[in-house]
Amino acid sequence: MQKLWKLTQLIVGVCCGLYAAYRFSARALEHERLLAAAKDWPSANGTILESTLGEAPDKKKSARMRIRYEFWPGEKLEGDTPRCGGNMFWSRGDMAALVARHQPGREVRVYYDPVQRTRNCLDRKDRSGANVEWLFAGVGALVAIVLPWLALRHKEPEGESAAEPA
Repeated sequence: MQKLWKLTQLIVGVCCGLYAAYRFSARALEHERLLAAAKDWPSANGTILESTLGEAPDKKKSARMRIRYEFWPGEKLEGDTPRCGGNMFWSRGDMAALVARHQPGREVRVYYDPVQRTRNCLDRKDRSGANVEWLFAGVGALVAIVLPWLALRHKEPEGESAAEPA
């Protein structure tokens, strides 16, 4: 029974690692494609409407950032995507620095997709959000690789490999 439980733990661990690797790499690829497309986007003048940094609702150590802006590419639109490269941050300090650079009332350049204007951002060069996603994808893949390796290296102590008592 113990071997079955260990096998179940191994399978669940590998599946979680593979799932994390898949999800984070898919998000990172999406942001990489958006960054590549954004290089050719036109820009319009805009104004920051809201720029806040606060605690996440779960009250853990995570933070929540919101930067909302309006811009006029022929019509008035609003957006809330400060970086095309994703909104994952290395630290709360990085998040605070971004909020500090985008204070309400400040005029900004907004880059937008001319075909789908709801796809827009303030920064089309910052890759750090995608880099964080790539890191998490790598950690997930590492977990999926290391767990089976550790399981194969693990040797049962003498006497435990014998049949279990009834």
